[in-house]
Amino acid sequence: MMYGCTNKMLRVNLDKEEIRVEEIDKSLQGNFIGGRGIAIKVFEGEVARSCYPTDPENKLIISSGALTGTGAVSSAIGYVVSRSPLTGAITCGRIRGHFPAEMKFSGFDVIIIEGKCEHPVILTVNEGRASLKSALQYRGRTTSQTEQLIKKELNDDWAARETYMLAVGAAGETLANISTIVSEGNVVSGGQGLAQ
Repeated sequence: MMYGCTNKMLRVNLDKEEIRVEEIDKSLQGNFIGGRGIAIKVFEGEVARSCYPTDPENKLIISSGALTGTGAVSSAIGYVVSRSPLTGAITCGRIRGHFPAEMKFSGFDVIIIEGKCEHPVILTVNEGRASLKSALQYRGRTTSQTEQLIKKELNDDWAARETYMLAVGAAGETLANISTIVSEGNVVSGGQGLAQ
């Protein structure tokens, strides 16, 4: 990782259950400098303005700030960008805590989630690799319960302490238009409707 960026993007297609790693275009990285800028630019370039928030063509884009993971003061910030079902506009939620830095340490500045799957899934990202698995067993639980169960299933206290996640609860599962994503017990601020 040089200059605080990995220059890699993870694209996850839920329809095809396909995961691929892409290089981030140097001009994109240079002109939009990570975080919110890159996420919104990618979103606007890939999602039509006419796209309805719950359409499979809508995307969820997660990005880490340019200084996230570098040790710079107050830099542990990431963003989640999508079209909000609450307003219909592009919405940008702010993630604070360990997740943005751990995402970058796992090898990616940006994660794009596209398409729609038939049932809830878990995306696991670790050391440049990613995988999808069913999350049906967590349906109906709170985000705290889901996080505790996933960490317990690792059967490794050290790995559990080093595992950070974004999760949705019952509001997101039932497509409530005010639902949001939670990380380490903290709501992703400014991102109402992002959990759909």
